[in-house]
Amino acid sequence: MKLLRIADNAGQFLGANGDYVAIDKITKEDLLRLVGKIIEEENADFDEFGGESIKNQAHQVICSSHDLI
Repeated sequence: MKLLRIADNAGQFLGANGDYVAIDKITKEDLLRLVGKIIEEENADFDEFGGESIKNQAHQVICSSHDLI
């Protein structure tokens, strides 16, 4: 299950309803739910972040920090 992805030059996370949402819209509740998914799922996955693959600077900062999760 892909929890974080890069699409359309933007970072996105898997929302509670199964749709992908812009990473700058993430809430504390979303983070807690994603951490729960990582613990529950053996196949949790993330797109590799390459600095030039995302155009929005806020998305770049958030996605470059996902290694801390």
